[in-house]
Amino acid sequence: SCECHGGEPRCAMERCKTMSCPSDQTLRQLPGQCCPKCVDIDGICTVFGDPHYKTFDGKFYSFQGSCKYQLVSDCKNHTFSIRISNDARNTSHSSWTRTATLRIGSTKINMGKKMRIKVNGERVTLPNTINGVADISRSNGSVILKANIGVQMLWDGDGFLEVTVSSSYKGKLCGLCGNFNSVARDDMRSRDGRLLTDTWRFGSSWRVGGHRACTRKQERPGGISRCRQSKLPKVRRLCRVFDHHKAFAECAAKVNPHNYKEACLLDACSCTGYRCHCAAYRAYARECARVGAEPLNWVHAAFCEGPPPQWLNRGGRKGFGRSATPKDTNLLNIGALPK
Repeated sequence: SCECHGGEPRCAMERCKTMSCPSDQTLRQLPGQCCPKCVDIDGICTVFGDPHYKTFDGKFYSFQGSCKYQLVSDCKNHTFSIRISNDARNTSHSSWTRTATLRIGSTKINMGKKMRIKVNGERVTLPNTINGVADISRSNGSVILKANIGVQMLWDGDGFLEVTVSSSYKGKLCGLCGNFNSVARDDMRSRDGRLLTDTWRFGSSWRVGGHRACTRKQERPGGISRCRQSKLPKVRRLCRVFDHHKAFAECAAKVNPHNYKEACLLDACSCTGYRCHCAAYRAYARECARVGAEPLNWVHAAFCEGPPPQWLNRGGRKGFGRSATPKDTNLLNIGALPK
């Protein structure tokens, strides 16, 4: 900083204070500023597996509704909305996210199975630019949509969805991803504004599109307790890599894997494919990468590539059918994607 004394400038170098930021902010050097400042970080909401949700504020829950739902919307200024359609997977209790649709003004972008993309009902090839609205491209086995209004979507074409929103949307959002106000405990607000503790009631309140958008009768599902006793030991073995493999050791010190392990158990138990558990590992690996602890060789360690392990076949592989993922071993290379 400089001051004028007797017509001559006298300057002194500004000393920056040592700063620590709250969990919802990060230290950043802003243009034209000498010292870094704490600024709000972008919000990230993740959907994966038999749908499990991690909200913008970090609330983790599971909701197996098989209809169409409002995932996130700008409820203050109505600039955008994202809806998801969940499919029943031909089962009585599990489901998965089949499509995600972003609306910005009069533009509707649909992201479907096998990364098929439609803009206002017309199939498009990638990369694709929608003038003044968004850029859509492929990156290492996923579709990345970057909207000009500060919204980004990452979609793998098989149920894994990550929505990133600019910090400018803080406190303005609603839906299954919560309200993005840095308070996780109030994320489960229903469409009519009530704060709920029951995830089934909360999720159902955000249903859109009527009963015709549902793929089965809506009944509250059971959890891991519905797993057959003969299947449970194998399910636990599929999911113990979170705790017992060096691939996740560095990350486990930074990100607690408990919720992802619970999701893994539920998915492996309720799904008929032998790779359903991989969605939880993939979501955890993405979060690890964001905190600088990207796990190495996790795909192999978690039995998510190649043929199923021999112990899974012993005594019959009842309940573990063919892989539920059409892409087989084409899982995300975490480091190549934006964090």
